[in-house]
Order: sequence, then structure tokens, then C-alpha cells
Amino acid sequence: MKGCFDPLHPGSIRLLQNARFLGDILVVAIESDATAGALSTPGNGLAKQTVAGPIVPFAERAEILAAVSSVGCVVEWEGPSHRELLARRSPDVVAIGGSGSCDQSAHREIADTEDLGCKVVRIPLEPSYRATRLTEPILERRA
Repeated sequence: MKGCFDPLHPGSIRLLQNARFLGDILVVAIESDATAGALSTPGNGLAKQTVAGPIVPFAERAEILAAVSSVGCVVEWEGPSHRELLARRSPDVVAIGGSGSCDQSAHREIADTEDLGCKVVRIPLEPSYRATRLTEPILERRA
């Protein structure tokens, strides 16, 4: 499973718990600060927040995720392509959090890695838990 996990919330925990049951060990690839900043640029369709980069730095996000009982291992992911990460790690199953069709480029790219031997499983997100729902009030107070 790959993500920014900024901030971590009950929806994230439930997603990780569901992903854990798909294999022997859950490896979570956390976006580096630079990658998360590039992906959160307003207007790219993947914006998570309106500031460049994550609110919580990578090292702290990694420490928090490593403490979650469902997570077996945390690795840093950097760069625009998931394919290189998946080729290096060779997972049997790749969990994608989301709903509907693979409409975002990142999700399409993961779905296109089945030639690497990865089975792609989509885990529905809980709509009441969204990072933007938590971060928008904080960012509005900063402005």
C-alpha cells in the first residue's frame, strides 16, 4: 500500500487493517516529503491540501505508521512512478484505497502493473474520513 498518510485518521487505520488481510505482511510505502509536495500541487487533480508538501514530515509519518499494529514494514517512496517501487519490492498484492474506476493517473499506473505479477485490489474508502476534511480548517486558520 502506498500513500501520504498526512494526517493519519480513523479512515486510514481502517484502510490499513483491511489491506493487512490481503497478504502475509503489510508493507506501506510512504510518499517522501518532496513527492507528497509535488502531488499536492493545486490544480493537478490529486491535491490533498493547499500548501506545498505534507503537514507532518516524513520521519514522523513513518514513525506513526510503524506503530500501527497492522503495518509490518514502512518504506519511503520517492518519485513520480509507482512502477519502479513495485518492481523493486515485487509484492504479490497491491492494495489501492479508493472507489470507482481508476480515474487518477497514480491509480491507473498501479493498475497497469499486473504485468509485474501484482494482483491489484481496491479497498473502498470511507467517505466520512478524508484528509482534506481534517486539514482544511487548520489551513484556513493559518491564512
